[in-house]
Amino acid sequence: LKLAQAQQHGHLRRLARMTSLCACAWAARVTMLRVLFLRCAIALEVSKAPDSLQPFWTTSESLAVLVPDIVNASVDSNNAGDVVKSALAMTGPWWWLVAEPLRSEGQGSGQDGEDHGGNACRKEDGASLPWDDIVESFHYKLDASDRQKIATEMIAFGGQGGWGIPDPKVETVKLGGFAYRAIPQTICNNVTHPPMGSLMPHELPLVPAGHCLIEVCLLDPHTEYRLHLVNISDATMLRSRLLKAETTSCARTLQAGMTVHLYSSTMMVCSILAMIAALAWQVFVHRTALQQRTYTEIPFARSESSSSFRDIRAKDQMVETLKVLLRSMTMFLPLVGPLAFVAFASDVVIGERLSGIAKAYKAWQSSTGTDYRDRLGFVRRACNLVINVLVLPVNMWIMQMLWLTYGSRWFQWMGLDIAAQTPITAFQRRYHVWRAVSGLEFIGWIPGILLSVLLLALDRQSHKIRERLAMHKTRIEELLRQTPKGSQLYRNLCDMDHTKFGNVGDPRISFTQHLICMLLGVTFGLLPHIWMCFRHNLPFWTGGVMWVTVVYVLNTGGVCARFLVQAVTIVKAYQRHCSQLAIFQALSWKEDRSIAVYDPFETRNQEVVKARAILKESQLRIQPLNLEDPAESKVWWHLREIVLTDMKEWRAMMGVLALMCVALSWFAGFSAIALMLMMNQISATTVVSAVMMPFLVVFIYKTLQLARDINLMCQEHTSLLHNVVAEANMPLRPQRPLDSHLQQERFLLQLATLIERQPSLQTLASFTVSPQLTSAIVGSMSIIC
Repeated sequence: LKLAQAQQHGHLRRLARMTSLCACAWAARVTMLRVLFLRCAIALEVSKAPDSLQPFWTTSESLAVLVPDIVNASVDSNNAGDVVKSALAMTGPWWWLVAEPLRSEGQGSGQDGEDHGGNACRKEDGASLPWDDIVESFHYKLDASDRQKIATEMIAFGGQGGWGIPDPKVETVKLGGFAYRAIPQTICNNVTHPPMGSLMPHELPLVPAGHCLIEVCLLDPHTEYRLHLVNISDATMLRSRLLKAETTSCARTLQAGMTVHLYSSTMMVCSILAMIAALAWQVFVHRTALQQRTYTEIPFARSESSSSFRDIRAKDQMVETLKVLLRSMTMFLPLVGPLAFVAFASDVVIGERLSGIAKAYKAWQSSTGTDYRDRLGFVRRACNLVINVLVLPVNMWIMQMLWLTYGSRWFQWMGLDIAAQTPITAFQRRYHVWRAVSGLEFIGWIPGILLSVLLLALDRQSHKIRERLAMHKTRIEELLRQTPKGSQLYRNLCDMDHTKFGNVGDPRISFTQHLICMLLGVTFGLLPHIWMCFRHNLPFWTGGVMWVTVVYVLNTGGVCARFLVQAVTIVKAYQRHCSQLAIFQALSWKEDRSIAVYDPFETRNQEVVKARAILKESQLRIQPLNLEDPAESKVWWHLREIVLTDMKEWRAMMGVLALMCVALSWFAGFSAIALMLMMNQISATTVVSAVMMPFLVVFIYKTLQLARDINLMCQEHTSLLHNVVAEANMPLRPQRPLDSHLQQERFLLQLATLIERQPSLQTLASFTVSPQLTSAIVGSMSIIC
């Protein structure tokens, strides 16, 4: 019994094992059938052609249509060459779009052939198609030169034809009037919008979801074409599929107007002719007045008698400088820019540089043979002129093309429509290329041009102001020499090495400092390009688009180096003014003669104490002035006017540059923050702003600190005069004759009242440079930085 039960249990176990194996086999078979059915369904869906072809984008030389994108095959690569390589690696089904030019009877009889139905779009037998050439081009193998063309992106800004490779898998091929293009059904390049941050305009509509773009180019303008769309896996199937005519429709290309190439060439020729005319106008017509001629007449520059002088206000200088800037920027107006350059801008852009070369040449001729700085200054100015003569026509041409790009609707009245002449393929290639170029390099050189013209306008106004201030200073020196002690005192001050009195000229910058400024400027110009190369892992030399970087570096890097030179010069000039004012403070008060406990000059007290030691230990033994003496108080007043006149020379340039730096810092800081939040990544604008703002903050801090100290030191003269009057009226002091005492007291009090009512010497946009203003500006810039 037990043996029978064991045998029965064994049979049951074997039966259960066989049942489970059969169930697993049945489940696997069902799964395989489902997968096979799904693959067939996908293949059927992929190979299904659309019922009709509607042109998505039509130009004078291209037609683009939409095909199904069922497998969601859209790609968005950073490089156009990657898209081409991906397409060449595909072997699956292909979309073929063939454009056949219509040769109907209507065209021969003068009809326009716009009847898209009837005989115009009837099926053809396809006998006229170049079958052998189509099959041969499909099996075309790229050679080394073709791959080099794709790798170096030579189509950056070239014609819409592309690389010129006879492979329909790479670009449109045209044979005997027929144009055809092939794209794999598993890859879709639907890029119809520029990359974020490139600052390029949006010209193309977005591709609807579930569709893919295919376009044929190299078509004739204003011509009727029959479009054939087929899907094949090999070129040998093309003829049989095309004879079936799965999808056929007709479309007409747009009529061609003025081409972009013709407009571009015309603007380049006009820009070059404008530069030649401007050079001829400045060199030959005005060659006798390069040193005396000024750009504009300003209110304070009228002829005045020797007994009166109108004060030079910083506000008037800034207003006139901005007027010159606006008139000079007319060279970037659309269409009339080259003509405006000759009429309005050449006097500053070219004339000021020629004037600087003439002055540098005179300084070189008058200098000693051992001084090399004048020769380097002449060479530097000459090289600057040559570079600008070569770059300015390119700048005007680029600006005209930017007007055409961003204001294409404004140019349609003259038959120039850039959108109607640019295929989608060209837009896509440009968009891919612009991923390797920063948007800052695209239009960021325009602020550099503004700053360059602004610096030239400031130089022009500074020369005129310097002439007027020299006349004023000469008259005050004559009045000073007429006083009993003034002539000898001023001669001694001019003979000393560390007093900064007399005609000391502009602050000198060494060759090393010039070289450092130039290297910093070039590095700053290359910063966006370096960042894009680092971000996208690109080589430094980007081929066809490298000229964008070169133009940006020449403009932005050059003006950055010029700005750094001007900034260093201004800081040195203000440091010299502070030293000169410290010498004057030391002459104004003698500590061992006064009974005051505290020094009346608190601002830069260490420099004032050092200046007293220099005057005391010098060979001339210059003694401080006694303001209780009428003759010496008059000398003090004239000497103060000379010091203040020297300080008015650089305040216009300092005020304009400081105001520009403050505005530029705030704009760059907020723009960098906004772009970083919008793009969720660090762009080239953010990097440039982060590098630029510390330099601007340092310059603002230095200049405002020095200007603030100058205002405070000038305000201390009022306290000094009241202190002198108080000490003169102190009891138990030896009394002078009453009439002389009262006359000197009234004179000093009137001087104190006059100084109080005088406007502050250093201002920024009509605001006095005070400690509060300095702290507010530097603090806000530091927060943004």
